[in-house]
Parts: sequence; structure tokens; C-alpha cells
Amino acid sequence: MTIAHQPLFKLCYDEPYLQGTLIERNNRFLCHVLLDGSPVSCHVPNTSRLTELLVPGAPVGILKASNPNRKTAYDLVTVEYKGTTVNLDSNLPNRFTQLLIEHNYFPEFRELKLLKPESTYLDSRFDFYWERESFLAKKDPASEPVNGNSCLYQADTLTENKFAGYIEVKGVNYVENGIAQFPGAPTIRGVKHLHTLMDAYDQGFDAAVIFIIQRSDAHIFRPHETMDPLFAATLRQAAAHGIKLLTASMVVQGKCVTPTLEGPTIDLNPV
Repeated sequence: MTIAHQPLFKLCYDEPYLQGTLIERNNRFLCHVLLDGSPVSCHVPNTSRLTELLVPGAPVGILKASNPNRKTAYDLVTVEYKGTTVNLDSNLPNRFTQLLIEHNYFPEFRELKLLKPESTYLDSRFDFYWERESFLAKKDPASEPVNGNSCLYQADTLTENKFAGYIEVKGVNYVENGIAQFPGAPTIRGVKHLHTLMDAYDQGFDAAVIFIIQRSDAHIFRPHETMDPLFAATLRQAAAHGIKLLTASMVVQGKCVTPTLEGPTIDLNPV
């Protein structure tokens, strides 16, 4: 007997969700969708190429924008591909990750006393900074904040158990034959983030990259060697350096997403 999996949480958009048909993607940020027999302009909140997903005639889901003064009245957020609904919103993975951490999905980030979005280390802005109570107790009240951020303290207050760290989140849309791959376009910024995470690790901080697969049909994750060989090589270097690599997937049901029971297995072997 199969026991149904009760999801940890459900994350839904507040805006009205409508279904249409993709006419074309005009450029990186704009597409046209046939909605109730009429074409409408939609913002594409994703800079990846998405060439295999955004093809004319594809069933898509759009949100009605709450700001009436926008140039585009809608946001493109989902597309149907080979029987799977894919979320395309590059803003969603951070919200999804925060809920995963708050619901203890990752053993690595349980019992946190601080989870701060968008924190800076050196010249990179990471998606999250976290601390555990053991670290809070070790802070020197007279120590100076790092980079002007009051929650970031010099790493010499850390212990080898790493009671504070940084998390970078990457949204993944591309899956083929059950294999999710990132990035969807060459990313100099992504390579820079990996190098900065390695520097933070050397200074005593924990460091992790979480790949959020915005669909439910992947069982393996790999770096996209063909799309960006430099990122793939740097990701392997980061993993060997001690940077944690984690994954999670979502089930997309219209305007709502829920986490799958487990994320895809990570395979860093060169293809």
C-alpha cells in the first residue's frame, strides 16, 4: 500500500492565476500569450534561455500584475512540458528555500537562531546568512560588524564547528531525461559567487549552494557542462573545497508549489 506524502508546506501566489497559450518569446524579458482569444504582453521573470520550454503553442500560466501602471499587465510563471508543469519565476526559489529551512527540510540548517536574507560578504551578495545559538553566545560585543552589516562578525569568533554561514540559492528549470542541469545560460556572476563562498569558508564560515529544481521530474542534478564549462569546473572545485551542495525539488500545481520528499542526487562527474 502506498502512503501519500503530506507536503511540509504549500507556497502560493496571491495574484490571480490565468491559463493561456504562448505565442512567442519576443526577447529575454517579454513574451506574448494568447489569453481568452486575445494576445497579451507578459513579463518573463527569468533570464535563462529556456529554448526547450518556451515554444509557440505551449500551455502557460500567467499572473495578473497588481501594479496597474506596469508596461506589462501579466507575469509568465509556469509552462507545461512533456506532462510536467515547470515554474519559471526566478524570484520563487528564495521564498521556497526560506520555507524549507524554517520547516527543517535540510538537516544542515536545523535549530538556527538567525536566518537573514540578502547578506553581503566581501563584494558578493548572498541569498541568506545564518547563525546558530552556539555562535551567538560566542560573539564579542565589542567586535566590529563586517561590511556594515550588524549580523556579520569577524570569523575569528567562529569555532571549527562553523556556527554561522552563507547560502546561495540557484533556481533550475532545465531537465532532460530526468537530469536537472544548471546554469541555463553562462553565468560569470555564478562563478564569482562560488569563489567568494570558498573565501568565506577559508575564513571560518560555513558555505552552501542550494539548487532548487522548479519542477518534479528530476532525479539527478549535474552542472550544465555544455552551457557553461567554467561554472561546472568551479562547482567541482567548490565541492572539493568544502562548500556544501544541496538540492530540493518542487511539485508545481498552477499558482502553488510544494516540496518533494527528496531532492535529486548530485552528480559532479564530467560528462
